[in-house]
Amino acid sequence: MTDEGSAMPEMTNARDRNRRDNRLMLLVTLSAAVVIAVVLYFAGAFMKSTG
Repeated sequence: MTDEGSAMPEMTNARDRNRRDNRLMLLVTLSAAVVIAVVLYFAGAFMKSTG
């Protein structure tokens, strides 16, 4: 087990934090899109069943 970031820990930490933030933003965007799609789908089904 070698620690590759031992030479420049600041750079490695910044890069890891950046990657983690990007992944978090992607996850938030995807989950928001899924929630919106599900809500629209159920709203359409509800309108169709009642109307």
